[in-house]
Amino acid sequence: MKNQAHPIIVVKRRKAKSHGAAHGSWKIAYADFMTAMMAFFLVMWLISISSPKELIQIAEYFRTPLATAVTGGDRISNSESPIPGGGDDYTQSQGEVNKQPNIEELKKRMEQSRLRKLRGDLDQLIESDPKLRALRPHLKIDLV
Repeated sequence: MKNQAHPIIVVKRRKAKSHGAAHGSWKIAYADFMTAMMAFFLVMWLISISSPKELIQIAEYFRTPLATAVTGGDRISNSESPIPGGGDDYTQSQGEVNKQPNIEELKKRMEQSRLRKLRGDLDQLIESDPKLRALRPHLKIDLV
């Protein structure tokens, strides 16, 4: 049995090379998160500046299935638009509505009402005094 000795087998094992600490994988996840957040805030901004009529049109757009919109089948939405999926009425030329009060216009109106009240008080004073009533034809009072 001495002649039948087992041959020596040498197994060379390589050490597994590390590819470094995966430095870039978190960047992809972060970019996906930032894209989702940007889309979310864009949608929230659009909803906040939309009028109630536009909100109804947006809701009806999402109620209409894509297959119905593409193939031109029966509509499910309540829109009067002949185009499947609705949309804006382009015959109207109304632009974006400023939702903030116009302070300058408000100040102007308040000043006009104050001047009208003063004019009324002045007319009342002139009518109550006989000397001033005699001079009334020579007085001219204008609001400026």
